[in-house]
Amino acid sequence: MEHTVFHFDVQQERFFQALDIFSQFFIAPLMKKDGTERELEAVESEFQLNFASDDVRLEQIFSHTAKPHTLHPFSSFGWGNKKSLQTTPAANNIDVHEELRKFYDQYYYAKNMR
Repeated sequence: MEHTVFHFDVQQERFFQALDIFSQFFIAPLMKKDGTERELEAVESEFQLNFASDDVRLEQIFSHTAKPHTLHPFSSFGWGNKKSLQTTPAANNIDVHEELRKFYDQYYYAKNMR
């Protein structure tokens, strides 16, 4: 739940070119505002698809029964949706795009990459 793994397939003769293109995602992400909005729609779609999943419901139960304010991954529900990522932040004058930028600046650096 705390790691993201990326996979890609490419023809051998294009490997180094593809690796350079792929690495730019980490080196200099565009993080455009309209990209944030598209990703929000994707997150909402995924949330709606999995809403009734037993595994997702178990995650909700774990998050509600875990000790509050601990560092354990189950102490908070790991899924977002349009309400949690757009409606609630907007009501609290939080710019989600700006917060994503701050998150990137704080956590995306070489020591954290493997």
